[in-house]
Amino acid sequence: MGRLIQYRREDLPETFYEDVLSKMKEEGMSEKEVCAEYSITPSAHARFKRESKEYKETFEIGKEFAEAWWMSQGRLNIENKQFNVGIYAFQMKNRFKWRDTPLTVGDKDRKIADKYKEKEVLEKYKLGGENENEKVKSVIN
Repeated sequence: MGRLIQYRREDLPETFYEDVLSKMKEEGMSEKEVCAEYSITPSAHARFKRESKEYKETFEIGKEFAEAWWMSQGRLNIENKQFNVGIYAFQMKNRFKWRDTPLTVGDKDRKIADKYKEKEVLEKYKLGGENENEKVKSVIN
């Protein structure tokens, strides 16, 4: 007989919090994977997070551990020619909201590095005159 679906925190194993952190830190498991392993429904998971500070904080810390695990996979495989960088990038973008940040001129939400890069690109490719700078900006975008 399979596991019963968990509706109460009291039904979770005594070592639940340590196990969650271990799975997320040592295996890079996601929050959903952990919940599936313990048969915790999405609605019960959301309720547990609202009702228990310890439960919520465990998953917040676990998410940081999981991201660190995934980052280490990239670092450890940097010289591995068999490592699929495309799949790795796809995983990071989907799991942790990583994104390719395009350089857009005039975007007020840009980081300082983006603003510096815009200035650097404009200076490097400055052709002269305001019209030419607009051409360069259109290439950047």
